[in-house]
Amino acid sequence: LGQAKLVSWSADSSKAVLSDESGKIDVLSVDDGELIEISGKWIHVSLSNDGKRLATIATNNSLHIHSLSSEQPTDVLELEYPARLLKWTEGGDLYYSNIIGEFARIATKPDLKKVKVVQLEYPVSTIHINSVKNRLILIGNDAAILLDSNTLSVISTQESKDRIIASKVSPESILI
Repeated sequence: LGQAKLVSWSADSSKAVLSDESGKIDVLSVDDGELIEISGKWIHVSLSNDGKRLATIATNNSLHIHSLSSEQPTDVLELEYPARLLKWTEGGDLYYSNIIGEFARIATKPDLKKVKVVQLEYPVSTIHINSVKNRLILIGNDAAILLDSNTLSVISTQESKDRIIASKVSPESILI
């Protein structure tokens, strides 16, 4: 593997996902050194917290769910627009957002499909999750958006006059 472009860790840090400039993915098991190569041209990567599934988005805007613990075939969902966000949560939910501001929860079983979708005013590229209060904070270049995680309804939007380049939520300042 050349210079790593993307990195995703399992919740227990037992697996790391690396992608190089060509888009090839390597999944490394930290415990036993096992290496799984996933060929393709991938632009987004997210490893499930249990380390058993890998969500990827290819350059043709298709979402793929790879089983890392068995020889199951890869599930594929064709997406209409390029992605900006792909993220598994601790609870096993998979979220996706695209360049036109669509934000969706993706069901991965029994079929791969969008189950909840909301059209946001701003595209987002970062998600912060508060499972205790059932809230999501979505961050884009121009705004922070607070959502109810059950219904995906917008609670509030805070526009920014300046470009947002980074965000962090501390446990002490968890959402209201």
